[in-house]
Amino acid sequence: MGKKIFTIVALLMVLGLPVLHAQDHGNPDTLYIDSVKVYQGNKVAVNVNFYNDEPLAALEIPLHYSSPDITLDSISFAGSRVAYVANKLVAKNPATQQFVVAVIVIMEA
Repeated sequence: MGKKIFTIVALLMVLGLPVLHAQDHGNPDTLYIDSVKVYQGNKVAVNVNFYNDEPLAALEIPLHYSSPDITLDSISFAGSRVAYVANKLVAKNPATQQFVVAVIVIMEA
């Protein structure tokens, strides 16, 4: 009986350990997007910013814009904290007005 209880407790500790590490007890992670007013034919840059308080191995941000007046021209990481990362991926789909940005930090030396 004692061996079964020990095995069950050991399994619960091993299986429960990732759940304990997954808890973020700091400030909430946040994604915020600037708002701009623009007139037809003008070009504008819109900042997309994120905040987190722990090291990241990777980041993926899927976004959708819903106005037919918007055309996504380019994405820049200049001045960002991931500007140095070589593994940055951007996939754009103008037909569905969606794009995804992914940064893989864990592969950096």
